[in-house]
Order: sequence, then C-alpha cells, then structure tokens
Amino acid sequence: LPEWLRNQYLQVSVVTPEVVAPSVELLSVSNNEIQVGLSSVEYYAGIVVEKDAEWAGWQEGYFTSEEISNGLGDLGEDPDGDGMTNGQEYIAGTDPRNPESVFALGISADASVLFFDSATGRTYSIHFRTNLLQGAWQPLGTNLPGTGVEIIVDDTNEWARAYYRVEAQRP
Repeated sequence: LPEWLRNQYLQVSVVTPEVVAPSVELLSVSNNEIQVGLSSVEYYAGIVVEKDAEWAGWQEGYFTSEEISNGLGDLGEDPDGDGMTNGQEYIAGTDPRNPESVFALGISADASVLFFDSATGRTYSIHFRTNLLQGAWQPLGTNLPGTGVEIIVDDTNEWARAYYRVEAQRP
C-alpha cells in the first residue's frame, strides 16, 4: 500500500468484471472461404482502495494535519497514554486526547445492572460466562444502538459468579 494508506481504516470496493466485446474484421473472401479476424477478448476488474471517510473525519476532528502527517493520528498510536489505540478509541467513541475518556463496563454492587457510556453511530453487545477460562461467551444484550448516553442492561440471572465483557462495533 502507498504510505498515505498505511495505518488507516480503509474502504474497499470491488469493481465488477467487465468484458470488452471482441471486434470482428472481415479479412478476405475467396472461393467459398471467408476469413475473419477476431481481436482478443479483454476482461477488466479491479479493487478500489481509499481512506474511509468517517475515519478521516474523526482524525481531522482530533488531530492537526501536521500531527496526522507525522503519524500521531495513526490507528496504532495512543497519544493520551490510556492504553487504548486511536483505532480502539475511534470504535469506542472515546476521546484519544483525554486519558479520562475511557470505554469501560460498570457493574452495580449486586451485579444485577451493567452500564457503560455509548457513542452514536456504534452498536454494542454485552456477553457473559460463568467460568472465565472455559466455555463460550453467551449474549446478554446484542445490537444495542449507541445513543450518546449511558446504556443500562439488567442481568436477571442469579449467578454464583459471572464475568462480563462489552464490545463496541462501528456498523
């Protein structure tokens, strides 16, 4: 990839293959024989790769053009030192310049209520399991739309012990 596309969210589009019809040319006619020429058949297909417009807008909202050029706005950077990369902050909807802006799951004292801050344009899922090391994560709430305010999910199960995780996705 060219340098300006590295460490960026990319939007990839596939260009549908097209067939360019061959041309037919009459070369000669003689004694009940016709000779024709047929050009080669060409197929065109391609992939268009460009910087994701939403990602580019997010970068420009938090970083100067000089900082973007110098790589501070790249996916893997962590300018606020909070342990979340720019790519993770972008997905979570948190501020990459503010170490206090974090994506975290809160749990009530009796573990019956789970809550977290959401961002618009994101969807969230909460999963649980009763053994941290074994078993599949089970859904507790999925496809929860981000609203820009706190999302609250009740867990009516009565577990002796449960572990939770929350995931953010950009649709």
